[in-house]
This record gives sequence, C-alpha cells and structure tokens, in this order.
Amino acid sequence: MSKADISIIIPTLNEAEALPLLLDDLVCQQGVSFEVIITDGGSADSTCQLANDLFASGRLSGTCCVGPKGRGQQLNAGVSLANSDWLLFLHADSRLVDADQLRRALDYMRNQQRQKATDALAGHF
Repeated sequence: MSKADISIIIPTLNEAEALPLLLDDLVCQQGVSFEVIITDGGSADSTCQLANDLFASGRLSGTCCVGPKGRGQQLNAGVSLANSDWLLFLHADSRLVDADQLRRALDYMRNQQRQKATDALAGHF
C-alpha cells in the first residue's frame, strides 16, 4: 500500500447512526489520498460492520479495529496503525461538507510547515 497523504482516525463506541454520514462525506473528498482508521471501543451496535461493508466495497480505504474503550487508548491504537505523516482525528459525528476540505486543509498545513521549518504542527477545523 502506498503512503496516504492523511490518516484519519475515528474513535467510536456505538456510532452506527452517526458514522455513515461522516463516511459518506469522506467518500466525496477530492484531491487527497487518505486512509480511514476506525478504532472501536467494543460497540454493541453495527458500527464496525457498517464501516467494514463500505471498506469492502472499495469506495473507501480503511480498517476498523476493536480494542479497549477509552478515547486516549483508541486514539493511540489508531496512530499505531497509521500509514501517513499527517494525522486527522475526527469524531464520528463530524461532517465534511466541502469536497475539497481535506485537500485545502492539508495544503495549508504543509505550507505552514514549510514556513515555520518544523515537524511539529497542529491545527483544527
């Protein structure tokens, strides 16, 4: 697998209702390669099944792993699986309504990194 521009890490717990909306938004993103890493804390609903069905369809590249619940543990699990130098942490109920939102955000962060000549950089929407 080639290196993604961005690794998107989404910690979940019983997010079967909200997650499909975010995943549909991600399918529409243009101009940037990314992987989706869902770190589930043991949902009792169909959170991982919904995500895995979308990943299996080929419409989106990603994985859903299940582990201990707890935001920090779930985020760390996602980071350990990431295939990118850039990490984006999203809540399952996040929305990306502009199809160029990720590309523009990454362009901005890369520009800031060049201007500041640093490897340590953070941002938010």
